[in-house]
Amino acid sequence: MPNECNNDLTVYGTPERLAAFRSAVAHEECLFSFEKIMPMPSILANLHCEPAQYSEDTRISPLTHWYCRRNDAGDILEERPLTAGEFAELAQLKHKSALNWVCANWGCKWEPVDLDLYDYGDRLYYQFETPWTPPVGIIEA
Repeated sequence: MPNECNNDLTVYGTPERLAAFRSAVAHEECLFSFEKIMPMPSILANLHCEPAQYSEDTRISPLTHWYCRRNDAGDILEERPLTAGEFAELAQLKHKSALNWVCANWGCKWEPVDLDLYDYGDRLYYQFETPWTPPVGIIEA
């Protein structure tokens, strides 16, 4: 279990702009989704890597990276080698795993949890937790 980082974010604006912001950052059951603000490249969403590839090592091969689609329960629905096009797309990315990409771009490795939102009319006040570090990349975006 990571150490929790408590985050407070206040967004100021007119009621119309705040409503647009609130709508733009919400995703399904999450009121403030990092994925909505800075989407992960689609190739990484179903990419599986050998644990050694979670370092900054940029080498990729059919033995280290493959496509693995799972359902919400974590059961494997499809597992196969990457296509030539998927390898080419992955080769263009600096980060070769979803974990490395979100840590580098979002600033933390998971979406926010224990999120509360308070709407004061002229500002939105979000409180949430992230693992280990604040989502600096998300706030900058």
